[in-house]
Amino acid sequence: MIILILNMEAILLGGEIGQAHAWCQSTVLKKLFSGETVCACNTNTTLPELNAYVCAAIFGELSHKIVFAVMPEKNPEVLAKRGLHGVTTSKENNNKKGPFQINTPNAHPKFMYTGIFLNQQSIESLRFKFVQWSRQCLLPRLAKGHMTLKYKPSLDDVSALGSGGNQVSLKIIGYAFHSLVQCALVDIIDESYRGMCANKFPHITISHDENCPPYNSNELLKYGRVCLLPENECIFVTGNVGAVPFNSNQETFTLGE
Repeated sequence: MIILILNMEAILLGGEIGQAHAWCQSTVLKKLFSGETVCACNTNTTLPELNAYVCAAIFGELSHKIVFAVMPEKNPEVLAKRGLHGVTTSKENNNKKGPFQINTPNAHPKFMYTGIFLNQQSIESLRFKFVQWSRQCLLPRLAKGHMTLKYKPSLDDVSALGSGGNQVSLKIIGYAFHSLVQCALVDIIDESYRGMCANKFPHITISHDENCPPYNSNELLKYGRVCLLPENECIFVTGNVGAVPFNSNQETFTLGE
């Protein structure tokens, strides 16, 4: 079976390219998991934006072969003239930025993401228990241990954290693993922080392959096999609330610093 992803113009739903691509992605994935062959035509899509299709096939253990047909033309004026649906040059320019960019209204100019950052004892304990549960060796790159609350937070999101540094307990209720990434599924016990988490599956990445970004834990939990722990095997880990600035190598950064 073949998925053919074409880098070309598609019909825009109500002029909203983001909605058009979201609809396309949802429709394609439904067909993939029903075992069908799919040809998806996306508007000037870049390869990173096709990550969801690839992750679904890999983590979902689908039998599909993925083929990318990349069109060479990137000039917005040429693409606008070729189009059949009235897409203007300005829209073509915007499309080059990618339809799946996260644009947070009133985004905080300083912080890339907010999260709960585990202390060293909790990091080591989680790694040890994961190996014990999964009977898998850790992958080459060890994650430093945090649970993301929100990527590209708004000013209000950051303000809600106060001065940061508050200690929070997290319950590990499951895990998932693949040769590319390993992670733990989290239950946020503290109600005040549970509502702040934007991820559908709150998690902590444990380790990952050098060629696989840690954020693919989201896709592994969405499409892969998740092992839920019996209540008597669940563990608690502890971390501090904080945020990480853009262009920072720091893994943890409390807002009061």
